[in-house]
Amino acid sequence: MSDKVQSFITDVVASSLVGQLALERDLDFAQLTSPESPELRALRRALTDLGIDPQVVSNHVLNGLVALFASPHNAEVLTENFTQLIWTILGDPENGGEKPPPLYQKAGQALHLTFVSLLDPSVSPLSFDD
Repeated sequence: MSDKVQSFITDVVASSLVGQLALERDLDFAQLTSPESPELRALRRALTDLGIDPQVVSNHVLNGLVALFASPHNAEVLTENFTQLIWTILGDPENGGEKPPPLYQKAGQALHLTFVSLLDPSVSPLSFDD
């Protein structure tokens, strides 16, 4: 997975989980603003004690997003959307017909794969067949 995306999602998941625990325990958020806060450390420890690792959760979120965007139906819809977008901006829909030429479909596929590769770098936009 993309390290920067996973790092961002890990931070979001950790903040969300800590925030939920803080709400449940009626803690004042002002007590949680400093990284050195004993209350913040206690909440992080509570997550660890429950066996919750925000990095693992973020990995599952990224895997889920890849599965969502790469599923055959969604991949087809996204590719078609990208194709139409490129055709509308760079093509000639008024004089070139309603359907984009195959080159635009190929570009739509490449954009879809590029999008998925942001979540999973093992997916290459150059990996699709002509």
